[in-house]
Amino acid sequence: MNRKSTHLLIILCMIAFMPACKKDKATAEEETKTDPKVSIENVAASLSKTTTTGIFTEMLKTASITESDVKEGLTVIAPTDEAVNAYRKGNVAVKSVTSNSNINASGKVSIAKAISAVADSNAVKLSDAVLKDHIIKGVLKPADLVDGKTLVTLSGKSLKVTNENGVIKVNGVTLTAVDANGTQSVYTVSVVLTGTATADSDKIMVFLPVGIVSKEVIMALYDTASNPVRIVRTTTATISYLENTSLPLSIENISGTNYSKLLISYNAAKVPTGATVSYKSTVSRPYKIQTRYDYITNTSGDVTRSNIFGYDLDSVSGQSIGRYDYTYDAQNKIKTINKAVTRWDENYTTTLTYAASGNVSAYSSNNISVSNLTFDTKNGIFKSVKKLYLLDRELNYPWEWFSSQNNLQSVIAPNTQTGAPETTNVGLTYNSDNYPNKVVVGEDEYTITYKAFSVLR
Repeated sequence: MNRKSTHLLIILCMIAFMPACKKDKATAEEETKTDPKVSIENVAASLSKTTTTGIFTEMLKTASITESDVKEGLTVIAPTDEAVNAYRKGNVAVKSVTSNSNINASGKVSIAKAISAVADSNAVKLSDAVLKDHIIKGVLKPADLVDGKTLVTLSGKSLKVTNENGVIKVNGVTLTAVDANGTQSVYTVSVVLTGTATADSDKIMVFLPVGIVSKEVIMALYDTASNPVRIVRTTTATISYLENTSLPLSIENISGTNYSKLLISYNAAKVPTGATVSYKSTVSRPYKIQTRYDYITNTSGDVTRSNIFGYDLDSVSGQSIGRYDYTYDAQNKIKTINKAVTRWDENYTTTLTYAASGNVSAYSSNNISVSNLTFDTKNGIFKSVKKLYLLDRELNYPWEWFSSQNNLQSVIAPNTQTGAPETTNVGLTYNSDNYPNKVVVGEDEYTITYKAFSVLR
């Protein structure tokens, strides 16, 4: 065979083998892409960017993931170490109490053994099913997690997405994005998702005021030596809310030996239907109704009229003594309150207008007009309270209408006697959640406490 023939043979062989080489390379890449072990290693590499998910990352390597699971990429939602530890310890506690080894012959639990088991938080691992509660087929980037979308994990668990102003949650738990590329998306959460449900996505966590202690200077007297004596009235207000809502249910005011309690009634649709105000003078005495409100509401469930009945002379049904009428603006905020109750010397209209921030921009009531108001940028005391007006007469705190979004810092209003402009400054201190926990107005002081509630949207 001459040299030309030899070269031709070599070239033909190369051409023959090239498709096979390309095919082998493509096959190798595809196998790597669908190799569950490689996919989990890639997820672990992403999670290494955060130092808070080490426990889940290690356990994830034990999950029974198949080629079919990773073919389209993965989305992994990793609970933090704190969340995993809380979940594991909770399961250890349950297992330790119910374990046969911790029950003696008389059927009683051995506390010592149970405590010992609880101390060993490594006694319980995340099961394969729990791990798969946090893994979803396909690559879901933040833009894919639209409000209302339902995700199904490898275990079959449903996760409902809510997306409000870019804050993404699944089953009510906030997601923090770690990594998102063409083959995987990785997020972290502060709760093990196994114990969550799609119904949780319809709830939000809010802070509501549950107690206001006011110390108000009500008058200055003089003793026998003509020295001024400050009289301070201390009132403790305790507020409760309708279950799973931020609608006020009751408020009880205690000042010395005087007790008053407002109790609001709602129908099954959570629309207010009426309220009663009761009084008593000692702890041992039962509350006695002295005022009743019957509400008329519009299609939005807001009160348009409060008919008021007094219970003087132990009347059974009460006597009509007046009414409040409410109107609302386009944003469903109270626009006017017309008070027509002669007995309480309330025959005037309060008018409120609002700025784009949601704070009051102008206020007029009983021949007083105010339009120079300044606010802070923190959370208003009553920011999350719905239908605050239901507490109108019973809330022992001034300017509640101004505290719906942020907090009033100062107001310039005409003096009621001279008409000259008068500035009132409000002193505010805040808790770690940026809600006021102390408010000082002149000589009066208000201390506010809050509680976190999980409420329906």
